[in-house]
Amino acid sequence: MLALLLRMGGVDALVDGLVVGLVVCVGVNALQMNINRLYEGSPWSLWLINAGHHAVNLTIAGAILGAWQ
Repeated sequence: MLALLLRMGGVDALVDGLVVGLVVCVGVNALQMNINRLYEGSPWSLWLINAGHHAVNLTIAGAILGAWQ
């Protein structure tokens, strides 16, 4: 899905892919994880660990896919 988003956006550089990956993580993934956190009643520290893990993964994936295209 990230590759499709990058292709549709015309991203063809490593840094641009990195930024898109981070924006997707913060704008979609982290917000959805926060809803789950509120429902579960888990602490913020656990959310930061989980969201940070996804942020690193999507940022690296965006950078690789941005440079690859």
